[in-house]
Amino acid sequence: MKEIVDSGELGAITKIEASLAVSHLFVKDGDIRLVYELGGGAMMDMGCEFDIVVSRFLTVQSLAGYTLSMLRYITSADPTKIISAKADMDPKYPQIDTGTTATLSFPSPGGNTEPADGLTGTLYAHFRLPPLLGFLPQWSKVFVRVTGTRGTVELNNFPCPWLYHPITIESSEHEGGRMRKRTEKQYGNLGWTTQVSSCFRHLLLSDVNGYVCRYRYQLEAFIDKLRGRNPGHWYDAQDSRTCNGSRPSTKRLVTILSSIPVPFSSASLLRSSLSVPASSC
Repeated sequence: MKEIVDSGELGAITKIEASLAVSHLFVKDGDIRLVYELGGGAMMDMGCEFDIVVSRFLTVQSLAGYTLSMLRYITSADPTKIISAKADMDPKYPQIDTGTTATLSFPSPGGNTEPADGLTGTLYAHFRLPPLLGFLPQWSKVFVRVTGTRGTVELNNFPCPWLYHPITIESSEHEGGRMRKRTEKQYGNLGWTTQVSSCFRHLLLSDVNGYVCRYRYQLEAFIDKLRGRNPGHWYDAQDSRTCNGSRPSTKRLVTILSSIPVPFSSASLLRSSLSVPASSC
């Protein structure tokens, strides 16, 4: 998807949308994602995790990134401004967000970062979509969509592309021209059946037909770091703080959100969505 965006096929990029929202059945009461002291909340969980894995047998990277990380990955930049942000809350868990919607400003190719003229990115992270009519589970909304002056590209199921990941492209040769639509899938040389079965078997961290699931790569990178070696891919402390911010050991939401020293982070976005003044204590 990023190759398509970077190729210029879509023209000048004007908008990016990233959504990871799942039914309330996925995260039930008692789940650690609802525990504030363990870094709970939709934005802290679904906003920032990002993994890249490259297998020598695959033509596509096994990439699992969540909403804010995907916006940063596609734009190759950090957001410069929070245009709007809103958090969904549950009275049973008043210290965390069960969902966050936010629109951010990113540097445009011309260097203009004003929301009216620059590139905007909208994220939607929610791990407890309320049931329809009080009992019907909502269908998951898991996609990344990029809009340009000459077309759009949409990737479905970006967190688990090894299972399925249709990439739908609509583009024209020039602005206002005839739109042509195509769908691409990149399951590599192994094919879909082998890749999916292999990945399930890799829950045991085994090597099947030369394919290693991303969890094996994560473990190997962690071991390399502990042993003083240089992992193939690693997020340093500064990049982690840029995405997540720091979380002091306090139970007061206002205090934690108002004390983040990072210019932009998930915490600063949450502070905006919850309308907490920067000077509040």
